[in-house]
Amino acid sequence: MKTTTVIINSISIFILLCLFMLTPIHLFQKLIIIYPTFAIWLISANNIDNNFFSKSFGFWGFFFCFAFLWYIYSFYNTEWEFLHFVNHIFLTYMWILMFVFYSSYLEIFSKLVYPFLFVILISCLFTVHGNIVLPGASRTLASVGHLLEADREMAIALNVGGFGFIYSLTFMIVPLMSRIRENKKDIIMWIILLVTLATIVVASYFMAILFAALFLFISLSSTRNILRSVIIIVILSLILYLMRDDILIGLVQLGDYIDSPMLQRRAEQMLLGTYQSAYDESGDESRVELIQNGIQNFLSSPIIGQMRSDYTNLHSGHSEMIGYFEKYGIFGFIYIAFFMKVYKVTRRCFKTKKMSILYSFMYVGVMTLVTLNTFSVSCEAGLVGFFVVPILMLIIEQKSMSPHLANFSQQHRTKLFSQEYDKLFSW
Repeated sequence: MKTTTVIINSISIFILLCLFMLTPIHLFQKLIIIYPTFAIWLISANNIDNNFFSKSFGFWGFFFCFAFLWYIYSFYNTEWEFLHFVNHIFLTYMWILMFVFYSSYLEIFSKLVYPFLFVILISCLFTVHGNIVLPGASRTLASVGHLLEADREMAIALNVGGFGFIYSLTFMIVPLMSRIRENKKDIIMWIILLVTLATIVVASYFMAILFAALFLFISLSSTRNILRSVIIIVILSLILYLMRDDILIGLVQLGDYIDSPMLQRRAEQMLLGTYQSAYDESGDESRVELIQNGIQNFLSSPIIGQMRSDYTNLHSGHSEMIGYFEKYGIFGFIYIAFFMKVYKVTRRCFKTKKMSILYSFMYVGVMTLVTLNTFSVSCEAGLVGFFVVPILMLIIEQKSMSPHLANFSQQHRTKLFSQEYDKLFSW
């Protein structure tokens, strides 16, 4: 590999990581910067691996399918412009392309691990500070309405991480815990983990807190036996269920302490069992009702979804997965095939059973987010869930192996993507 090309590749990927994960420079997260940087990275990656374009041909095939479906959908839904697809959906899934490359060249990305973790730490500190100065600042960035415009501008000025950043932090728990289990004296990892958890809590996204607990359970239960891992998760979940009232009371008190009315209110609703009735009284629709509306929209037109001029359009949301079927009908299965194929080959990159099982649980968590929340507009979640976390887990796995076995594993991944990547995205 040419040193100059490797340096260009490293700089370009680090710039892309910073554009999405370093909150103090989020104002520079513009397409005029992102796409030229991505083009430079793509060219440098192909110079390092001359077969990279051919290996990733299948990915582009899926991308053009997604783009074609969105184009038809936007033709009948004028409020959803085609540029929305380019600006958000493509950016969310392009990280898979980077995983394909770096899984065969871990030595390049391994030099960027600590700089990237430092970026995460800086953004977390800004987010914690911003949510203290402006309680609920992270939630404000995910809200709509002219009344909140001033708060949103202040949250942006405070360099606070929003919806995508907070959920991406929940995925980071898995590799951080994996590294700590390998080396319990790694102070840097402990600091980043604790700051990450504090950021998730202070941001007061109720679902993010639940996801953080889920990934902590997954990381603590990871063994070489999948049945044993499942048993441990069930036991921990049972303990959590038995202590649910105490935990919810603690969240109510936490919401009061950090001045987060949303966290406090949601925990109280769950504690008192008034979640649905509270929405009924206010006239708003709950997450459950929005998802039910999405299912009803799909069932009213299961073949072509909303890719026509006349369709049922109940107010829906909070489920990216159901949204695929709602918009595209049975063609939404293209996305299902995409996720399944990505998981299949990504999992095969891991050579130890323990890490393979841990990655499987983590991927289930990512798919749970895709099912229970909006995903395509949060590029940070795609970056971390599809690219950073599996690459970090591969690096951790490689460091735990003997040099001979690590070299064999690297050769296996290179051969895997050289000979079988076409099968990954074959129909």
